[in-house]
Amino acid sequence: MGRIVFIMNTVYLVQHENIEDDYIEEPRIVGVYSSEKLAQEAIKRAKTISEFCDYPEGFQVTKYILDKDQWLGGFKFIQ
Repeated sequence: MGRIVFIMNTVYLVQHENIEDDYIEEPRIVGVYSSEKLAQEAIKRAKTISEFCDYPEGFQVTKYILDKDQWLGGFKFIQ
């Protein structure tokens, strides 16, 4: 029998930030998933954890294409 080879070229990064007034914490990486559906399922699970459920609006899913530069704009320091 032949083998089926699955080549993944996209991942979905789930992050969470606590945002209160003017204070934003560094994002926490919840996980990296092979589909948006799995990423959304991870968010549902994470919302049951006390620290995350206090800030349910803090989740973000970002799609990344593998082997491609993601940040090309440089950066500035803000004081």
